Amino acid sequence: MGIDVAESSALDCVFGLTSRIVNGATLDETLNFVFESFSGLIPYDRIGFAEIDELAEYATARWLRSNDSTHLRLGYSAALASSSLSVVLRLQQPRILNNLNEYLERRPNSRSTRLMIREGMQSSLTCPVIAKEQPLGFLFFSSKTIDSYTKTHIKLSQVVAIQLAMQQLETQRIAATKKRAAKSPTADELAEAASSKPDKGPRHLSLSQLEPGMVLADPIQLGNGQLLLASKVVLSEVSIERLIRLAVRGYLRVESVCVL
Repeated sequence: MGIDVAESSALDCVFGLTSRIVNGATLDETLNFVFESFSGLIPYDRIGFAEIDELAEYATARWLRSNDSTHLRLGYSAALASSSLSVVLRLQQPRILNNLNEYLERRPNSRSTRLMIREGMQSSLTCPVIAKEQPLGFLFFSSKTIDSYTKTHIKLSQVVAIQLAMQQLETQRIAATKKRAAKSPTADELAEAASSKPDKGPRHLSLSQLEPGMVLADPIQLGNGQLLLASKVVLSEVSIERLIRLAVRGYLRVESVCVL
């Protein structure tokens, strides 16, 4: 069975998107390509992308592009706990609102919806961007026409969201590598520091007391029993920040860490 024109067009757009990401396109460049190339596949007059902070408490408008003037602008931030977007995150599924005026009547305190209506938008498709169970952001398609979105558009938005998630993970990896290279002490520096310190034996310290260069005396496990860091591991600034972040999110249930 052959591929029809619509499917071929979709494949071309997805291939173009993937190629740009693989070749190092920035988030802005990637989203600009989506805006310029996907109009024949997904209806929209506006596309926006919001980032989620590390603790998944806020969503902040990071990128947007519209065919008209905008009222919900870059930097707009909203608490997820007080928003229906928290439901989108919990279900990890796209959401269609095909009549924003009716939605605003049900949720009159939704300032973001009110701003979108001021821009002339009547329908929206929101897709969460998630990688490895980590919420990274939201991709928003908005249209000036009521009843613009269908299940077919949901599938296409998920394809784009997956590509964005891959790009965000790679960006995080590169940033972490650069930060580690710039701030982590060298092996010689660690050895010199260790030789200059008196041997105090194992100590139990809180996460906030940890410092780069300390050596784990005991392994650290996640709440589900999975090994996170083995004993004898030298702590770096990055690993300490990760431990604190996991503890705040509830994945790590330790009150102190044993170090040498």
